[in-house]
Amino acid sequence: MTRPTLNRTVAAVLPTRAKAGRSLACLVALMFASLAMLGLPQSADAQQNGIRARLIIGTGPVNGPNYAVGGAICSIINAHSADHGYECWVMPTNGIRENILGMQNGRISAFLIQSDWQSYIYNGDISGLRLTTLRHLFSLQPRAIMLVARGGAEIAEMGDLKDKRISLGPDGSGQRVLSEAILRVAGFAQSSFRGTFGLRGQEIYKALCIDESIDAAFIPANVPSAAIQQMILGCGATIVPIAGQSFDRLIRDNPYLSEVTIPSTAYEGLENDINTLAFSSTRRHTR
Repeated sequence: MTRPTLNRTVAAVLPTRAKAGRSLACLVALMFASLAMLGLPQSADAQQNGIRARLIIGTGPVNGPNYAVGGAICSIINAHSADHGYECWVMPTNGIRENILGMQNGRISAFLIQSDWQSYIYNGDISGLRLTTLRHLFSLQPRAIMLVARGGAEIAEMGDLKDKRISLGPDGSGQRVLSEAILRVAGFAQSSFRGTFGLRGQEIYKALCIDESIDAAFIPANVPSAAIQQMILGCGATIVPIAGQSFDRLIRDNPYLSEVTIPSTAYEGLENDINTLAFSSTRRHTR
């Protein structure tokens, strides 16, 4: 576990420098409210004697976004430890399964989770991962689900995906499940495409922009994303809208989803605002 400094990680949760002061004030207020909800024991005598209750946040791999966000949260809490008596530590984990196990055995106090997995775990949709004592503390930034098409692939809307080669996300992942649901809502079957793939990370950039072995890819990412910007500038990639009445029904049926607009100012080379779907990144705890 590490206790990161404020300067190193706070940018992960503050959207712009201009909004930093207001965002910081709001986030600090959320932190204090969350500490009260966690119910961690902290007596007046303990605080007076300098003994601080420890809040441990389960995150994800050290090179992943949740680790950086957890570090930013702890930085803000620790900057005010003298006021509230809590000390925050970040625990890197291998992901949701380790976070759940850590929650069950008392090794962590709270963890970061994407809203679709939050729903799956609470409702027992995934074998061995049901935890009905989860409580939602607050939501962070939405994570957009972007359909990125290669420049020259002639994909301007969902209907243009027919007979194309598409990366849906790794087999067994929540990303793959949602990508397949989106395509079903859009009226596609597995046979509608020349090929489907389970690429991740830099594999997508290589296949889309260098090898040109795929035409489009579903990519969940925060906005803005350096990876998406690289694709737009590297091979003229575009972001295809995921919107319409059919997707409104998908949102109603899956409360962990929401509609989000990606402004054209988010990426150099993006000409128009793009409507798409998004997850929320949330912080959970159990009692």
